[in-house]
Amino acid sequence: MNYKGHLTVGFICFCSLIISLFLSPLHQTVYFKDMPLWFIVCLFGSLAPDLDHRHSKIHEWSYIGSIFCGCAIYFFTREVYQAMIITMLLLLIVFLLSRLKHRGITHHALGFIIFTILVYMAFHLMDFTSPFIITMFGAVGYLSHFAFDYISSIMKSSRK
Repeated sequence: MNYKGHLTVGFICFCSLIISLFLSPLHQTVYFKDMPLWFIVCLFGSLAPDLDHRHSKIHEWSYIGSIFCGCAIYFFTREVYQAMIITMLLLLIVFLLSRLKHRGITHHALGFIIFTILVYMAFHLMDFTSPFIITMFGAVGYLSHFAFDYISSIMKSSRK
């Protein structure tokens, strides 16, 4: 599936999670002001497994995105060194992922676990009000990538 398909599925997952949160008993304790961040993290999660593909849109955008994240961290925290370190780590991660085989670790459970832990740690360390909720959106986006790659492969093989 291409990036547009993954973004569409990520958007559908985002909408489904928002509806689920509104209907759940948790809606009283959830900070819906973070909704734009949930949206971004969910869409990022839906594309993240393709970071290991050098010609994917997410990989092309990731270098600029890493610098943008560093600028955003500096803007919100005014911590120059923290922003620089995080930016350098993001750039290193993107570079290292581009050296992996496509559909390798990023398309398996270990990649999902690592992604989920990194998202939670990042938002927890930056003191966001609901790192668990943010992580949930990223995890669902990531899982949607798996599901629709699998469905796409089944559909391709049934056409033959």
